[in-house]
Amino acid sequence: MNQAQIVLTVGAVGGTILHMGPTFHELYSSSAVYKEWKRSFGKCYSSSVDIQRLRKANEAYEEVLFHNLGTATTNVRSINPLVFESSGTLLSGAWGSPLSQDAVEKIALEVSEENALNMARGRSWEDKLDLSSSTPTARLFLGSGLLLGLGPTQAAEGDLVCQFDRTNVVAILRKEEVRDIYRLVGSADLSTGHLEKGMTGRQEWIVPTADAESMAIRMDIRTLYKLTSPFQVD
Repeated sequence: MNQAQIVLTVGAVGGTILHMGPTFHELYSSSAVYKEWKRSFGKCYSSSVDIQRLRKANEAYEEVLFHNLGTATTNVRSINPLVFESSGTLLSGAWGSPLSQDAVEKIALEVSEENALNMARGRSWEDKLDLSSSTPTARLFLGSGLLLGLGPTQAAEGDLVCQFDRTNVVAILRKEEVRDIYRLVGSADLSTGHLEKGMTGRQEWIVPTADAESMAIRMDIRTLYKLTSPFQVD
């Protein structure tokens, strides 16, 4: 039986959640809800150019969700930080800049120490796997940097949205109140491709901007599986 191993991932901060909206079902069940969702664009953004781009992106994303809602919601997961181990730290330097050797060695040492401690404790993640295909209720959200997507109900304003290069994995992290540490609270589906030069097609992979902040996230294998697998792990 495998012991709980700590792995290191490095992602790019795409933005901060500014507004949690309705579920897709609620959006089309009430004209009042639909109008309120559209009004939220102007509450989150002041630039008329940004609002217009967001409206076009929203129309394209609604079309995607109308035909492929089930596929999109498989990317949306709720992650309980009290159950699934994770620890995120913002790194100095932008996403396009290489990590310093000191930073790499420091993080690698911390991961090695955590792995040794877990081996000594005999911790294992395999016993707790539940490959249920159920998904949490997904809600539309708006974020800084013209982010638009679906997130779990537990996501909240102020949470960070972290993207992973050339994947469709999007993590939602929340900062601890007393420390500069971030914990995974969920994963999301982004309207990738709908904000770039009027594109209406959906890009397969996310490519973060070079000036985005970088974040190192340490997590155990069970948390990594929860974040990336189309199945639900409880």
